[in-house]
Amino acid sequence: LAVGPKLLIADEPTTGLDAVVARQILGLIARLCRERRMGVLFITHDLSIVEAHADAVHVLYAGRSVEWGRAADFFAAPRHPYSQALLGAVPRLGQARLTSIPGTLPDPTHRPPGCRFAPRCGFREPACETAYPAPDRLDGTSFACRRGRELLRGAIPVADTRPAAVPAAGEVILDVAGLSVAYASGTGSVLGALFGHERNLYALTDVSFSLRRGECLGVVGESGSGKSSLGLAVLQMVPYEGTVGLDGMALGALPSREI
Repeated sequence: LAVGPKLLIADEPTTGLDAVVARQILGLIARLCRERRMGVLFITHDLSIVEAHADAVHVLYAGRSVEWGRAADFFAAPRHPYSQALLGAVPRLGQARLTSIPGTLPDPTHRPPGCRFAPRCGFREPACETAYPAPDRLDGTSFACRRGRELLRGAIPVADTRPAAVPAAGEVILDVAGLSVAYASGTGSVLGALFGHERNLYALTDVSFSLRRGECLGVVGESGSGKSSLGLAVLQMVPYEGTVGLDGMALGALPSREI
């Protein structure tokens, strides 16, 4: 941005970023766009980002445009089955089920002659498989679908993607109790040692949980909340206080060879 471009192409700029940091980056891009009167071509698979920041939307599928137009109109009433399925796959508060899109993208060397989404579409007609539909327009969006005028958001059948509940009686395989991890601040610093500035910074304090066999436990939190320190402590890779038990054995009490 130092050369003052008129156009910024941002290709997945938030991939791999913590959610809080990603929001800060997006806010920075939005502010610079306004201040510098700069156009931004935002390439992303994350529709929540598009909904929050884009003025216009262009949806691609297998190299073809399937829907495009004003962002507000698109999110209010998507017309293409692929657009509806994508929106149905975005987790939202109060949403019990997520959309599962059957099949996979077509082979780039053997793409269908008609609508490229037809093999995966539950609303396809025979004509969809022979010729690509001419673009149509309704309200603020254009779409390449013969049935776009009759489809409403939520019309796509959804599959329940929630995992089966794990029986509560499953045996405990990992048991963590009172886990605390501290890192010395200023270690290796001559000034820190001379003036007594070294102190412990706690990444974790008194964390306890158990994990049953066959169960999946999600550890959630923004950057700096101690997630990686928790994993390192369970793996016996950093010093810690408390106990970590695996299959009934206290790992901290075992010799390194047995660990």
